[in-house]
Amino acid sequence: MTVYIRTIVIFLIFVFSNYLKGENELLKVKIDVKLSASNIINTKSVGEDEILSGAFYGKTESVEDKNFANANLECDFIGRSYKGRGFSCGFAVIEDLRGFCYIKNNNNEDILIFDWDCNTTAGINGDAYCAGKLNIIQGFGLFAGVNGFGEINMPIAKKINSNMSSPLNINLNIKYPMSLNK
Repeated sequence: MTVYIRTIVIFLIFVFSNYLKGENELLKVKIDVKLSASNIINTKSVGEDEILSGAFYGKTESVEDKNFANANLECDFIGRSYKGRGFSCGFAVIEDLRGFCYIKNNNNEDILIFDWDCNTTAGINGDAYCAGKLNIIQGFGLFAGVNGFGEINMPIAKKINSNMSSPLNINLNIKYPMSLNK
């Protein structure tokens, strides 16, 4: 009888440990954003630097999470552009940007808000882009109660409207509440 009880207890521990582990794992979601042509980029000269502000818009695509398929992205940002020592070609223009974005599904109820910051870096091909981190702040609808963090890679702000072929990518590590798991 004792062997029978031990077997049941071990089985229950195994089942619940796998269940709890699955509930605590972050879901990795890659979101590609096709930027709109109607972005607003403002520059203001301050000495040798420039203050950048504005908004950019786009449509999201995601294979990993259908909640991010064909949603609208809107981001407001502010930052600084300045000459810096960078890359192999000598002095380059560096951007330090911060902003808030929201991803809103077409039903206008499922909304995810996150903040981000990024700095200019060079890619493998020597092309400059802004790479940074993001933190999920709040969600509504399907995104209510989510938490997480991630990375953002986007074109240089001053070139967003002139180079629409540069992608904006978001890599999220997101956790949905237990009651909303897909």
